[in-house]
Amino acid sequence: MKKSRILLAAILSMLMLNACGNDDDGGENDMVGEWKAMDISADSVAVKDSSNAHFVKVPADGASFTLSVDNYDGWYVSSLSVQPAAGAAYQLVYRINHGTWQPDTAWYDIDVLQNKAKCLIHKNQTSETRTIKLSMASGDIFADIYVVQSPR
Repeated sequence: MKKSRILLAAILSMLMLNACGNDDDGGENDMVGEWKAMDISADSVAVKDSSNAHFVKVPADGASFTLSVDNYDGWYVSSLSVQPAAGAAYQLVYRINHGTWQPDTAWYDIDVLQNKAKCLIHKNQTSETRTIKLSMASGDIFADIYVVQSPR
């Protein structure tokens, strides 16, 4: 009787582990994106991808565009830094959960909702190229997006 209980417990354990395993049948419980790199697109501007970052060029007159992550249901700003001039150090403006929000919206505005990020980059009145480093996350997946604005 004791051996049959042990055998039954072993069989039930195997069945439970099998039920909790990875579901590769395309079922509705699959995670969107499946830990793959983010597919990022935009309307009205081009997104150029490199091996570990995405780049958007904005003219000196500014631009309004929406960035989208196409293979995840949502994303959020993990950190945001600005480089006020080419070669200058990046200045951290925002980092999630670290209380470092220092808004600098004099020349940009970014609003994130679900899998979209609406971006408004104001006219560059300076003679310097300026850059926003937008680090986006969806769970444990991260992507860096550099928004580079030409000087006047």
